[in-house]
Amino acid sequence: MIEKCAAIILCQRRLLVVRKRGASVFISPGGKISEGEAPIDCLRRELREELCVELVDAEPFGTHERAAADEDSMIRVHTWNVTVSGTCTPNSEIEELRWIRGGDTHAVGSVFAECVMPELIRLGRLDA
Repeated sequence: MIEKCAAIILCQRRLLVVRKRGASVFISPGGKISEGEAPIDCLRRELREELCVELVDAEPFGTHERAAADEDSMIRVHTWNVTVSGTCTPNSEIEELRWIRGGDTHAVGSVFAECVMPELIRLGRLDA
């Protein structure tokens, strides 16, 4: 089981997703928790590395398990609603970022497509 942290970043009722260099699937900003690292510290580190932003606030959203979109294994993803400072800019292994609506699940990893996005739509925070 791979354990990751993921950020839910919303702007104007759209969700930020990222695509790693060489990948075709968009995923949430975040990444794998290093041994001995607290999940919130992982989230802070990954946001800084991938998007060049600083974590200001994080509210737990949920933990979800699914088959990984980009690896041949199961994944457990701890998700947070986050507020960041700075402008999200692709960095490190991130090649592209995209702001999507709730109906744009065709190219998004399973955890966000099947768990997070439907709940955000239900809560009225993400446009369908």
